[in-house]
Amino acid sequence: MHRMYPVRSRLARALAARGLGLALLLYLLHARFSRPNFYESGPDIYVLVLLPLAGALACSAALCAWRMFRSTPWFATSTMGVFLDCSLLGPTTIRWDDIDQLGEYHGPLHDSLAISLLPRGLERLGFRRRLWIGLGLGGNEGRVHVPANMIPTNLSELSAELNAMIRHRGRIGS
Repeated sequence: MHRMYPVRSRLARALAARGLGLALLLYLLHARFSRPNFYESGPDIYVLVLLPLAGALACSAALCAWRMFRSTPWFATSTMGVFLDCSLLGPTTIRWDDIDQLGEYHGPLHDSLAISLLPRGLERLGFRRRLWIGLGLGGNEGRVHVPANMIPTNLSELSAELNAMIRHRGRIGS
């Protein structure tokens, strides 16, 4: 059984980066709003772009801080299946019977543990999670992705160990 908790130093660095970015955006917005003719000149495209960006960055920083102080695992295996709480899908449990394959995915931006699901496994995820996967957020093409930087162990070793566990249970051939 695996239980992997967040690496707090990574979360602290991510939170610091988001905080600095938010401070810079707020400084730029303040500089724009403090101009004497700002309210007379009409809407500024600069502000219309920075305001939603600052809001998204603030939400991201709040989520990062929330995850930093929670004590629940991001990734856990049990006799029922795999529990994930480290992707955009939110807390998700995937039963062993619904998994088609487990493997490494080497994408253009980052590596991840890819969990390929059977069609009934996708159905059990629910509409919202299927929509996220269809849009390429948290997975794609019937796969759920667990980012490698969220797993504190070696991705290859974890993938091999989980595949051995699945083969040992006799749920998946090869």
